[in-house]
This record gives sequence, structure tokens and C-alpha cells, in this order.
Amino acid sequence: TSLLEGIPAVCLNATDIPPEHRLDVLKQTTAPLFDVLPTEKTRPFSYSITSYLVQHLTFTQASFDEMQMTRTSRHLSRHRPDCITLSYFPAGSMQGTLESGAPLQMANDVISIQDFAYPFEGVGQSDGFMSVTIPRHAIAIYDQIYKRYPMFSWPITSPAGRVLTQAWLTLWETLPNISQTDAPAIAQGFIGLLNGLLSGLPNGLLPAQENMAAQVASATEDAMKAYLRDNLHQ
Repeated sequence: TSLLEGIPAVCLNATDIPPEHRLDVLKQTTAPLFDVLPTEKTRPFSYSITSYLVQHLTFTQASFDEMQMTRTSRHLSRHRPDCITLSYFPAGSMQGTLESGAPLQMANDVISIQDFAYPFEGVGQSDGFMSVTIPRHAIAIYDQIYKRYPMFSWPITSPAGRVLTQAWLTLWETLPNISQTDAPAIAQGFIGLLNGLLSGLPNGLLPAQENMAAQVASATEDAMKAYLRDNLHQ
């Protein structure tokens, strides 16, 4: 853990692993999500991964040489496709396709939301990849994302993109000092912010039911209250 009573944390750095075992260790680590394979351009292969578990959210920052990532129906059958990921490439990118043929494109000018219930393949490289793995049930509009938007992005220069990026980067810096006691409020606040931003998506992404709108409003209000309560001393 990051502190004696801190949140669970794990660090994986290729420089600490014998070269002949680096790929096998990475494959085993990422096996529940996708298969990885370095490209021919990658010699020698290098990566580093740091992850924190904040209640039910997994925050990750990574750097990795160019590699191919493939999520197949085999992954869906072995592991429940119950997560949605938030991704940001401050330095680097990923290009690929979903199983349907829809493009899978992530770059340093967008924050992407991807439903992992859909197989995909792509090639990525990054010096600062960031992600949050979120249980599906925590997203207020998860059903709409699954049915209509398995992959979409916010420009980081958009109002929603700026708010989310700033909150995310600030939170990442504080994670090494967060205690287990703080974790539920931190997770609730982040999800409340995300759900609030999702409620403003165009093109009728949100369903019209009043109860869904109430859920989003309630989560956002709870997140605002928790943030204010935890920061009044400042």
C-alpha cells in the first residue's frame, strides 16, 4: 500500500524485471483485460505501470513502448465485461478498431470512454497514459453507453474536458497520501463529477426517464457536498 493505512497500490517497472521475463509478466498482469504483444519496432521492450485502488475504482498511470492490444470474445467469456474505462493519453496515442469495424482512436487531445463489453484491437504507445477502470453499475447511463456509444471522446479543450482533466490530474497527485478512510468519499466524488458531466452530453444520450435524471442530479450533489466538507479547512 502507499502508506501504512493507505489505499492499495501496485507498481510494475520493466527495469526491475529480467529482460527475458518482461513480456510474460506484462501478459499475466493485463490478461483479464486484453492480450499484449510488442510490435517489431519495439527493441528492447519497456514499460512501467502504477495503479491505485480507490474503493471500487482503479486509477492507473503507465508508460509503454509500442505494442498491440487485443480484447477478444475469449476475454468476455472468462471475465465478466462489467467495466467501463476512462482513458487519457497526455503523451502518445492508440489507433485501432472495435469488432464492429468502428474506429478506436485515442490521442492527447481527448478523454475517451470505452465500454469493455466490446472486443477490439489496436496499437498504442505512450509516455504518460492514464486510465480509470469503473464498474459498470457506477455509471448512471451505462445502459445507453453499451447500446449506443461503446466508444466516444471529449476534447480536452471543451468545458467538460477541462473540468474532468483538471480534477483527474489533481486527484492523481494526491492518491499516494489518501487513506482507506478517505477512499469512499474520493470515489463517490469522482463518479459524481463524471456522471454530472455525462448528463450534459448532446444528441439525447441520456434517457428521458425522470428517475435517471434524478440519479445523476443526486450523485452530482453528493459529490459537491463531499468535496466541500473535505476541503472546508482550506
